[in-house]
Amino acid sequence: MDSLARTHHARQRMAQRHFDDRDIDIMMRFGTQTSDGIMLLRNAYVAAIEEAERIKRLVGTFIAIEGDTIRSFQRLNKQKARRKLRGAKWDR
Repeated sequence: MDSLARTHHARQRMAQRHFDDRDIDIMMRFGTQTSDGIMLLRNAYVAAIEEAERIKRLVGTFIAIEGDTIRSFQRLNKQKARRKLRGAKWDR
């Protein structure tokens, strides 16, 4: 997404129409490529909602990884999740 430059005109139109970089990210992820751009179709919206529901279902789930192998897959209660997060390495 960041590799796409924006013309002054595009930045101006985005501001006028209340679009931001997150909107571009969504368009790039779920949009359908056309001959001259990307268009977001209704089926992409449905796919995004399904993905959000799957993510919601996975909240609190933990995958134990050792090397390049999944060792366990489990749902953590709040106490175990807090304990697990104390030692977390955050990417952000």
